[in-house]
Amino acid sequence: MKLYRCKDIAKACGVTPRYIRRRAEQENWCFTLKRNQNGRPKRLYFFSALPPDIKQKIIEHEVDLSEVPRLEVHDQAPCPILPKHLNNPKIARKFKVAQFLRSLPRGAGRESAAQMLADLYGVHRATIWRWVQWVENRNVKTQENDFVLPKSKAFSPQALAYGMAVYARNMRCGRKAAYRALQQKAYRSNWKIGDYSSFTRLLKKVPADIWTRIEKGELGFELECVPKIIRNWLAVPVQSIICGDQKIFDYEIYDPETDSIIIPNGYLWMDCASRFINGAWIELGHYNSFTVGYSLREALRYGVPEEIFTDWGKPEGSNHISHIRKSIQELCYTGNFSDFTDKYYFSHKKAQPMKPWQKPIENIMNQIDLILKEHFPPGYRKRQADAWTNKEVQKKLKSERKKNELMTVHEFIELVFKVIDEHNQRKKRLREGTTIVPAKIYKEGLESQTRLRLPDTTLDYICLPTFQRVPKQGKVGVQVRKGDFREYFSFKLSGYEYVQVSVDPYNPEAPAVLTDPEGNFIDLAEPVPRAVPGESNTVSERFFKARAEYMKEIRTKAQALKDAFGLVDRKEVLAIGKTAHTARKARKEKDFREEAREHQKKQAKVVKMEARRERKRLAQALEEPVLETDGRFQIPEDSRARYRLWKDLDARHDELNAEEYAFWKHFQSTADFHAYKTLEEDFGDAFLGCVK
Repeated sequence: MKLYRCKDIAKACGVTPRYIRRRAEQENWCFTLKRNQNGRPKRLYFFSALPPDIKQKIIEHEVDLSEVPRLEVHDQAPCPILPKHLNNPKIARKFKVAQFLRSLPRGAGRESAAQMLADLYGVHRATIWRWVQWVENRNVKTQENDFVLPKSKAFSPQALAYGMAVYARNMRCGRKAAYRALQQKAYRSNWKIGDYSSFTRLLKKVPADIWTRIEKGELGFELECVPKIIRNWLAVPVQSIICGDQKIFDYEIYDPETDSIIIPNGYLWMDCASRFINGAWIELGHYNSFTVGYSLREALRYGVPEEIFTDWGKPEGSNHISHIRKSIQELCYTGNFSDFTDKYYFSHKKAQPMKPWQKPIENIMNQIDLILKEHFPPGYRKRQADAWTNKEVQKKLKSERKKNELMTVHEFIELVFKVIDEHNQRKKRLREGTTIVPAKIYKEGLESQTRLRLPDTTLDYICLPTFQRVPKQGKVGVQVRKGDFREYFSFKLSGYEYVQVSVDPYNPEAPAVLTDPEGNFIDLAEPVPRAVPGESNTVSERFFKARAEYMKEIRTKAQALKDAFGLVDRKEVLAIGKTAHTARKARKEKDFREEAREHQKKQAKVVKMEARRERKRLAQALEEPVLETDGRFQIPEDSRARYRLWKDLDARHDELNAEEYAFWKHFQSTADFHAYKTLEEDFGDAFLGCVK
C-alpha cells in the first residue's frame, strides 16, 4: 500500500500542512512512523485509511482524468463504443480508469495505482482490471490512430465501420457472416448499406497487412509482412551468444518412489550460432531458480560466452540467480530478451547484417517436441484446439493412468537426453540457405578458438544457492525450499556473527560450504541427521531421497553432452579470483575429508577382521578339552577359584603353556574378572585373604 507524507497530501488538496495534521489528529487517521535522513520520525499515512474526499484530491492531482478523448467513428477505425455512450457515467468511468492504467509503463506501480482507484471508487482491485479488459475488448480507438475508412457511396460510415468491426473480431466466420450481421443491425438502426459484392470490394481496399496483423498478431505480422535482410548466424563464433528458456513438457510421468504423477519441467540453453543445445536440466515439478542455475552451469562448462539472454522472470530474478550473474558479470553480459530483440531483431535503425532477427530458442523448443512425438511416448497431456481431438487425447491419457502405462522418471530422463542428442546430431535446413549438423559445427568452433573456461569446481560453487545465516552453538539452519529444512554443524563457526552457507539443493547429505561475508573460505559443515522418531519413512523424506537419486542421474546425463566432445582432457584456462580460490579450498577440504573417511573405513574393516580372527581362535581354544595327561591344569567351576587361578598364572606369565595362556587371555575379558578386580583395588589384602 502506498504511503503519503503530510506535505504531499497538503499539496494535492491545496491546503497547508498544518490543516492536514490537525484534521488527521481529529479524525484519527491511520499512520506509521519512519525516520528521515536526519533521524527524526515522520508520520506516513496509508492511502486506504484516508477520507474519500482526500483520496479523490490525490487521484486528481497525480493524474488528470477530467478530459475524456473524443471518439470519431466516421474517421477512425471501427469501434463499438459511440460518443453518445460516453455520456453514461459508468462507461466514462471505465474509460478513464483504462486510459490512466494503460498510460503507466510496466513496473511503474500499476498494481498500487489500481488499488488506489479501487479504494476511490469503492470496488475490488480485480474489478478495476476487468474494466480495463472490457475497454480493450471493444478495441477503443482515439484520435491518435491514422487508419481511415474507405470512402463509399453505398454504405453509410456507421454501417461500414460496424461491418468491418464484426469481420475483424471473428475473421474465421467469413465475410458473408459479417455482412448478414450488418444487415440485421442496419435494419434496426436504419442505416444505408449496399449489396454483398460492394462490401467485399471495400474489405479488399483495406491493406492486407492490417488483416494479417489482426488475424495472426504481432509476431505473425513480423514473420509474414516485415521485409527481411540477409542474415547469417554462422558468421558468429560458437559459444559467444547463448539463449535459454523454460520448457514445460507435455507429458505425465510416474514416480514409483512416491507413488505420484509428475508434470516435469526443464530449462534448455542453446548456442545461437550452431543451434546446439549445450545446457539442459530436468525438474520434477515446476521449474525454479535451482533449475535455471544448474542448466546454466552445464552451458558454461564449454566456455564463458560474451552474451547470455533469457527471460529474467521470477525464478530467473531470484537472489540465487542474481548471485550467479554477479559472479560472472565481469566475464560476460547477461541481458533480457527485450535487449536481444533490440539488438538482433529486425529494425530499420538497428538491423545488423549477417544477424538473424528471430529468437532461435522458440524454434528449437518446437523441434524438441516433434522429436519427442516421433518416439510415441505415453502420457501425452497437451490440450488440443479441436474438441474431438482433445477428447480422444484426454481419454487415452486417462486409460494410460489406469493401466499404469505412464513413463517412469528414469525412462523419461533417458528419453529427454536421447532426444537432445538426436537434435544435436540431425541435419538442419537454415533460413540462410545452408544445411548444418549442430554438433559438428559446435565442435569445430570450439576446437578452432580459445575461450575462457572455468574449472568445474568453480562452476559448482558459483551455481550453489547461498544463504546468510547467524550461527548458534556451532550450527546453522537453512530452509532450502518448502518442506526441506536442513542443519549443518562445524567447530569453526564459533566467533562469527553471521556466515554465508552454500548448499546443494538436490542432495541433503552433501556438506555445505561456509564462507565469511567477504567470500573467504571457512570450513565444510556436515549435515546434522534428523533424529525424529517415526519420521524417517514419511512421504517428504522418501520424496527428497528419491529426487536426490534422480538428480544424480540427470547430472550424469547432462555432463555427457560435454564428455562426448572429449573436452575433459583439454587444458582449461582458469580464471583466478576470490571465487576460484574459495572453490578450490572447498574442493581440497572435501577431497581430504573423503580420503580420511575412506581411510577410517579401511582401518575399521582391518580391526574388525582381526577381532573376528581372535574370537574364532579363542573359541577354538576354549572348546578344546582340558589337558588331563598329567592332571596339573584344570579350570575350576567356582568364579573365586578362577580368579585365584588367574592370579597365579599372571604371576608366572612368561612360563605359561598354550592352555594356560588361552585361559589367562580369555578370563580377563569376563564380567567376573572385572568385579573381583574392582574388589581387590578397593579392599586390597582383606579381599585377597577371603579369596585364599
